Amino acid sequence: QRIKSNGFSGGGTVGYNYQKDKFFVGGEFDFGANRINGSASTTGTYTSFLPLDFTIEQTVKTDWMMTARHRGGIALKKALLYVTGGVAVT
Repeated sequence: QRIKSNGFSGGGTVGYNYQKDKFFVGGEFDFGANRINGSASTTGTYTSFLPLDFTIEQTVKTDWMMTARHRGGIALKKALLYVTGGVAVT
C-alpha cells in the first residue's frame, strides 16, 4: 500500500576542498531535521482457506537525516574529474 507522508525538512551543510597543484580532496557533512510521518491501514479477507479478515497497518516516521561524503580528483584546464563516496543515515 502507498503511504502519503506530510511534514517538513531543513538543515545545513559544511564542507571543504584542498587543492595541491592539479590534485584535490574534499568532503561534506550535512545534518537535517525531518519531521516527516505518515500511516496507512488496509483490511482484506483471506479466501484460500477460511474466510478470515486481516488488517495491515503501516507507519513511517523520521526525525533526522545525516550524510557524509569524501571526494578526490584532478583539476584540468576546463574540467574537474573526481570520484566521490559516502554514507547517508536516517
